[in-house]
Amino acid sequence: MSAAARAPPPPPPPPSPPPPPPWRGIDSLPTELFLDIIQYLRPEDYASLALAIYPVLGWHGLAPPITDIFFNRIANSHTMPTMSVGTWPLPTELTDMVLHYLAPTDIIALLFSNRNLLERYVPIMPPETRVLLRRWMILWR
Repeated sequence: MSAAARAPPPPPPPPSPPPPPPWRGIDSLPTELFLDIIQYLRPEDYASLALAIYPVLGWHGLAPPITDIFFNRIANSHTMPTMSVGTWPLPTELTDMVLHYLAPTDIIALLFSNRNLLERYVPIMPPETRVLLRRWMILWR
């Protein structure tokens, strides 16, 4: 008998890795990944993202809760008379520099607290967004 005939058989191949979990949507992303994404966004892009996925950002603590006052300020900002609110004194470039040093929650709170800033960073808010914000506000109560 030869030496090759006495050798044990090779071990079986390792099992294949399990399949990846099903995609559950953007709300399944960890907070750390949201923070990584947000740091590369310009303020106007972050404001648009916040309007699109506000509850998700709220669940992760990256956006303030939607209250009646907060909702009315956002949803009705484009219909309020100009004389009823103050203006934002800084030019866009300086505002961007200030926003760069704020936490994500503070950026959203600042942008959505001032009508002029909101209109500067989110010039057009579709009616569908207002309807969606109202639904989220009702769900959060």
